[in-house]
Amino acid sequence: MAPGETPLATIRRELAEEIGLVPQGLALFTRFDFDFGFAGGGTMPRYFFEATLDDGEVASLRLGEGREMRFFAPDEIERLPHMVPYDGFALYLHLNRARIDAH
Repeated sequence: MAPGETPLATIRRELAEEIGLVPQGLALFTRFDFDFGFAGGGTMPRYFFEATLDDGEVASLRLGEGREMRFFAPDEIERLPHMVPYDGFALYLHLNRARIDAH
């Protein structure tokens, strides 16, 4: 995040720069706060957003930064070897949202 930039502004900027996406619907899904006090640091927030894309938005995506862009089914993402545990947990919460909300 740039100084003074909100998490929502950051994700909008990053999506535009990296894949040419300016989503109409973008919302905060959840936030985790990690305490790095044990290592002499402070609290670091990690934000997770969700967006629903229509076919036109998907068709207009273009790789602007990075090496590759691919689409994955949710169960494929969970099995990726480089999945960071907190990203995996956020994905788990998102995929199981209806079941979790019921309790």
